[in-house]
Amino acid sequence: MESSIGKRTNRQRQDAVLTPDQLATYSMLGLRPLRELKQGKPSIKIDKAKQAKSMFGYILAYEKDER
Repeated sequence: MESSIGKRTNRQRQDAVLTPDQLATYSMLGLRPLRELKQGKPSIKIDKAKQAKSMFGYILAYEKDER
């Protein structure tokens, strides 16, 4: 299993045979947030990650860390 949301999103983009430009257009995001997501930037806005994942039929859920 891939370790980051960005890596999984990039793999899904490639599986869908979309260029980064096409994903940016279809998800109504800019290239910069997609690039930052792919690179694993820790400070990316959660709404941008949710928007990119929703393109592939996924939702991001929050859960409390019980450690």
